[in-house]
Order: sequence, then structure tokens, then C-alpha cells
Amino acid sequence: MFGPTAQIKEEIASDTDEAQKQVAYQGIEEEAQKLKNRGADEFEVQAFRQGAREEVARQKPDYGKYKQAAKQAAQYQQTVR
Repeated sequence: MFGPTAQIKEEIASDTDEAQKQVAYQGIEEEAQKLKNRGADEFEVQAFRQGAREEVARQKPDYGKYKQAAKQAAQYQQTVR
């Protein structure tokens, strides 16, 4: 049921999400540059970047990083006990 076809579909979805993130990050940088050009100070620009990147992360989470973090947390728990 979850053969090679499912894996390929997952990889394509992952690649698509990654491409969408890159486009979003490029748009964020363009907007940040526009803010600078209009006279915004560096704090405002950085706050915009951070907020926009957090929104991208909320809309397009990286499940691979989540799995890796969960695995590392479980390994740490085993070493502490």
C-alpha cells in the first residue's frame, strides 16, 4: 500500500514545499529592501523579516526537522535515565 509510489509522492510534495518556501523567502527579502528604501530603521526591518519567516514556518512546517528533533530528544532521554 505504501510502496515506492507513496515515497515518490512524498518527495515531490517535499520539493514543492521547499520551492514555495524559497519563493516566499525571496519575497520577504524584497519587501525588507523596500522597507529600507522607504526609510525604516534596521529594527523594523528585522522585526518584519522575523515575523514573516515565522509565518512561512507556520504555514509550511518542515516535518523532517520535526522528526529529527523528536528522535534526538528521545535519544537524550535514554542517556539521562
